[in-house]
Parts: sequence; structure tokens; C-alpha cells
Amino acid sequence: MKNYYEILGVPENATQEEIRKRYRELVKKYHPDINKDNPEAAKKMAEINEAYQVLSDPKKRAQYDAMLRGGFSGSPGGTGGYTFEDIFGGAGGFEDLSQIFGDLFGSFFGGAPTGRAKTRRSRGRNVKVRVEIPLKTALQGGKTKVTVKRPTICKECGGTGAKDPSKVKTCPTCGGTGYVRRTQNMGFMTFSTTVPCPTCHGTGKIIEEPCPVCHGRGIVDTIEDIEIEIPPGVRTGDILTIRGKGEEIPGGTPGDLLVEIVVDTGDFEIKGDDIITYHYVPYPIMILGGISKVKTPVGDEKEIKIKAGSQAGDVITLSGEGYPRGYGRRGDFKVVLVPKLPNKVSGKEKELLQEIRKLYEEDAGGESSSAGGFLGGLFRRRK
Repeated sequence: MKNYYEILGVPENATQEEIRKRYRELVKKYHPDINKDNPEAAKKMAEINEAYQVLSDPKKRAQYDAMLRGGFSGSPGGTGGYTFEDIFGGAGGFEDLSQIFGDLFGSFFGGAPTGRAKTRRSRGRNVKVRVEIPLKTALQGGKTKVTVKRPTICKECGGTGAKDPSKVKTCPTCGGTGYVRRTQNMGFMTFSTTVPCPTCHGTGKIIEEPCPVCHGRGIVDTIEDIEIEIPPGVRTGDILTIRGKGEEIPGGTPGDLLVEIVVDTGDFEIKGDDIITYHYVPYPIMILGGISKVKTPVGDEKEIKIKAGSQAGDVITLSGEGYPRGYGRRGDFKVVLVPKLPNKVSGKEKELLQEIRKLYEEDAGGESSSAGGFLGGLFRRRK
């Protein structure tokens, strides 16, 4: 009798989460779609999947544990009216991969056979790529191109995998299904599992002379530039789905292309629906007020009015110029003011600054309470 705990490498008191985590690790290591160079991978994966399907089901696991500890009554009906076939008959093969992992491993597996009637998958895997777009495109929408490497049907053989399609034969071992049933008798119990056919390796066909282009695979790796439409308001982490631009498989429908968006925000910060920029303003304008030009998130320049006596950190809000919120609404564009101090000053500017400094010194010494005119009064207000 097989020890499913040893096959998965988990203790008998392992939690369901521990079992699931370990199963994922083993799938990455042994699944034949990933480990194509290991001829034993399919056999090992079938054994792993068999163990997981039993231990991941609380009812089946309880029955298995009872059998493992000698808890079966010995009657043909087994414990609680279950036969061994009822408990373990559906185990084996790879039928639950897509169901268990969904999109998490979609780029690896696509659809695997499900249920008791095993069929070859009829849909290609999804292909995932990442594309970086400027903030302007994210806000306004637009088009961009992505370079995709994806399996496509071989044009030379039309996906048959054969140099001469008329010489492709149905596998005599599995009858073209790609899978065979393996049955093992254990006393009064019958242990049955489904595994990839060892003759055709799961393809369901025998090719006498492989296609010289795809070498019998029926598909080739193609690098393609695909133009995609970017809707307004996308953000980093959003996924755009391009139907039919994933993996192609002979006799089936192609998978989808999943495009993960990365927004290059440049010097801007995104906080919720608001866009924030730190705008450097020459210090005389901060003091006296005036007009300054600020670069907007869409790349143009806009004039903003700086109030006299503005402080570092003051915010000027341009309403409705942030991220789209839906229903025609948008967040705000917030300009945070930062004084721009010169590293060097001209002779004339230096003279003026020295005069201003004297006003400060006079105020500090109490020599004049009204000296300095407008600037002096302004500096006194800011003390």
C-alpha cells in the first residue's frame, strides 16, 4: 500500500494548507509540461496527483487514514459503506490542475482532463506579459505594442506534427485519448488511476515521420508584436485580456494574452485618485507672489498663480485633473510648492540681498520698527 504522506513529503498531521503548499511545490518540479526532459516526470506527477486528491479531500483522507492504520473492517463494503474505488477511484492523472490553480499556473498548464471521461485539453494556455506605459497614456488611453513569444500552430504541417499528415496513426494503446487506466488489485479492493499513455506520451497519435519544422510537436514558438488598446484610467497591476492571442493548440481554441500594466509615473506621485507633484518655485516669487509654469501629468505646461508669502509645502489644487474615477469624474492634480534657492547669485542680486539682510538686522536690533518698506514688513510678518 502506498504511503501518500511520504509521496508528498508531509507529516500525517499536516494541515490542508501545508498539503496544498507542498503539492504546488511538487507540481512546479515534476509536471511534464514543465519538466519535459525527465521521462519519469509524468509517472511521478501521476503519483503525486493521486496522493494529493486523496489527502486534500477530508472525507477521503479520513478513510485513507483508517485504512493506513488498519481501521477497515475487512468487509467488501469498507468503512461507512465506502469501497476503495469510491474513495480513490478518481485519483491520479492531472485532471485537477486547472481547477486547483486556475490562472495562477495557467501559463504552464492550460486545461487538463477532467472527470471520469478523460479528454485532451481543447484550449491553449494563457500567455502573460508585462508592459510599461507613460502616465499620459494611463490617463488618456491610447495604443502600445507588446512583444510576445507564444506557441502557434506550425504552418508547415498544419499542427499535425507529421511531415506527411496521411501517415499519422491513432495510438493503439490509448485509442487516441492520450490516457490509459492503470488498475491494481489489493486484496478485495481495486485501486485504479489514470495516467498519460506511455506509448504516445499523451498525444493520442503515432507519427511515423515528424515534421522537420516543429519536430513532431505541431506547434512552434513565434515572436510577435501585438498592438493593444489602453483604456483611460489603467493603473499599475491592472491586467488587460487580449482574446485568442495566447498559446495555439492543434484542434483547439487559442488561449488569451494577459497584459500586466506598469505605469511609469516619472516625477509624479499617485495617491488614490489624486496626482501629486513637487514644484520648485524661485524664492522671490514665493515671497512676492507671481505666476509659475508647472508640468502637468499629460506632459504640457500650465500657469499657476503663486500667492505672496507662500510657504514651503503649500498646496495648489487643480480640480478634476487627476486620475479618472469613472462616470466622467476625475481626481485632483495637487502642486506642492518648494522654494528654489540659487547656488550662485549675480552681483546685482547679491547687493539687493545684502540690503534685505540689513533690514533683518535692524529689526533684530530694535533700531527701526518701520524700516524696509514692503519687503521689510513682509519679512516681519513671516517671523
